[in-house]
Amino acid sequence: MDSNWTFPVTSPHFLTKTWNAYNGSIPFIISDLVKAIIEKGGMDTEGIFRVKDENKKIDERYLSLDDGKFRVFPEEDSPVLLSCVLKKVLQTMSTIDPLFSLEKVNEVLKLTDDKSLPQEKLIESIKEIAKGLAPPQRNTAAYLMDFLHQITLHPQAKMDAENMAICLGVCLVTKCPPDMIRRLSQFLHPFIEYSDQIWEKEWFSEDKILTDQQVQVYFRPIVEQYDIQIEAERRSYRVRSKIPVDHEYNDKILGIQFPR
Repeated sequence: MDSNWTFPVTSPHFLTKTWNAYNGSIPFIISDLVKAIIEKGGMDTEGIFRVKDENKKIDERYLSLDDGKFRVFPEEDSPVLLSCVLKKVLQTMSTIDPLFSLEKVNEVLKLTDDKSLPQEKLIESIKEIAKGLAPPQRNTAAYLMDFLHQITLHPQAKMDAENMAICLGVCLVTKCPPDMIRRLSQFLHPFIEYSDQIWEKEWFSEDKILTDQQVQVYFRPIVEQYDIQIEAERRSYRVRSKIPVDHEYNDKILGIQFPR
């Protein structure tokens, strides 16, 4: 194609998007990793999320996900490798846009510190805190906690809720005072241990998982708002399409990249 038809666009950089960018759905990078870990036998892998893989491999896969290079993971990728990548993904996304605010963390810690509080009341109170999360964060948290809880039910993994909380706490709450870091596992533990009683199924139901067709919208390179018409015409020209520019689709792209 003539270079005159090439316009500069920005790479997607999925890992720097906020939770809200997915409109209440689970970010597909997270759901893709979770599905791959399950398919590769991660539920029965001893020390999953505790065992570390090579940093070079983790970084390579992490950067590939950020660029949106693929969604189907190579056969040689082990569940341990992908669990390490998922931890890094969660840490990055939670640093940019916290999954749990410090206010919520402190609310939960106050409850867990109260040793006189009956278990039933503890679960009920934490569930109310979960309900108070914004839908984008709440739905993703529910999806993750259910996944981690399911792993704890597999004895071969040798990962109970306490171990999971220790391994994932610092990944999900990245901006906190130094003296709070050691308490993050205490905060996360009940969310995993009592996952089936805290998180509503509808928060992470199948309709919250993006379909392949929906994901394609996010794979579109980011273009400036005033160049969207030119960029759409360029893409149509590139594939020799006789279909006219879809203005409704253009508006949809803008709605995601420039939410009102």
